[in-house]
Amino acid sequence: MPSQALRSDLFFGERPVPIDQRRESIRDRLESKARKNHPRFAASQAVKLTKRPQKRPLMWQDRALLTLSALLLLLLIFRIETATAQEDQWGLE
Repeated sequence: MPSQALRSDLFFGERPVPIDQRRESIRDRLESKARKNHPRFAASQAVKLTKRPQKRPLMWQDRALLTLSALLLLLLIFRIETATAQEDQWGLE
């Protein structure tokens, strides 16, 4: 008889349960109680989940940081490419 895979998310005092006999999770229970106790909020959340999120343009601070990081990266690449050894000795002296 092949051994059945057991759930690894057990609490103290629980018996191992085969994976094919899953129970309702805590999150599922909390969500169902929230839908039952707060129907208007649940309806508004369902509408929000079905709507497609709109892409927000970058704020000026984000654009400035992105531009600055690209500029610094280009300067670093330029510095690495133009760096030449002035002596035959490389590395730490």
